Amino acid sequence: MILSRADASKENKGKGVVKSAEGARKKPLDAHYFSTFFWTKLKEAGYEKGRLGKWTKKFDIFSKDVVLIPINHNNAHWTGAAINFRRKRIESYDSMGMERGHLLRKYLDAEHRDKKKKPFDFTGWEDYTLEETPQQENGYDCGVFTCQFLESLSRGEESFAFTQADMPYLRRRMIWEIGHAKLRDDL
Repeated sequence: MILSRADASKENKGKGVVKSAEGARKKPLDAHYFSTFFWTKLKEAGYEKGRLGKWTKKFDIFSKDVVLIPINHNNAHWTGAAINFRRKRIESYDSMGMERGHLLRKYLDAEHRDKKKKPFDFTGWEDYTLEETPQQENGYDCGVFTCQFLESLSRGEESFAFTQADMPYLRRRMIWEIGHAKLRDDL
């Protein structure tokens, strides 16, 4: 749904803000969203053996504003990561506040060497973790938090307007969005 919204946004270029009855949200970025299998392939097989170059043969990730990656940690916890080309950051979002190392620098370099035939220039790039990342207060809401992190990032948000108290509403909202195959633009 994030990919569909990003594609539709490119076709309907506007002023950068989507209006709704509740207020305004930022216009969706030109985002790519990797499937939940991407991180496992990268971690277990690496770029070459995992044949990850084929995952981007129809588009150039370096032309995107942001690349979003859901990460499953041993079928026990979900987190999110982003390659933010606009801010030159490798971003990590974990609702349990754990520090997580990333293979994304190696991935970016391998992808750049494969597609652009030269190393990726990391000048000015930083590893980034938002200090005020919302935290879960139970052992089962990590998936909802991760979906909300990545959806907010797809709109260029720099902070998150939800907490553990919002999870019941966000679960119902996600069910509606999945059932209608459309992300809502209201808050």
